[in-house]
Amino acid sequence: MFKIADDYVYTWPVTIRKPVDGGKFQEETFTAKFKFLDQDKIDELTGKDSDVLIESLSAVNNDIKFLKECFVGWGDDVHGDDDKPLSYSEATRDRLIKIRYVRLPLLRAYFDSASGIATKN
Repeated sequence: MFKIADDYVYTWPVTIRKPVDGGKFQEETFTAKFKFLDQDKIDELTGKDSDVLIESLSAVNNDIKFLKECFVGWGDDVHGDDDKPLSYSEATRDRLIKIRYVRLPLLRAYFDSASGIATKN
């Protein structure tokens, strides 16, 4: 059964590549909670009239504004400095999305999930 909900929220895995010493990256995955945005809302946030490419969001500096609307939580696999699960708050979310190596994978995960593209195993 297909059900239409006004506020559809779902979880989706996000894999980031965190830069580490020696010019290398460490892959880390966490669970993001996204609110599905309809095309009118996407157009409003991005100023675009058609499907938005992730790169164009970054180029016009609307990526943070966009994520503040659709990135609404995370799973217990996001930890603080004390290695305990980090509770969601808008302030912590805002800190997280200002980190470029986190922000771009979040955008990619949102658009992949909203477009019906499955995650890679």
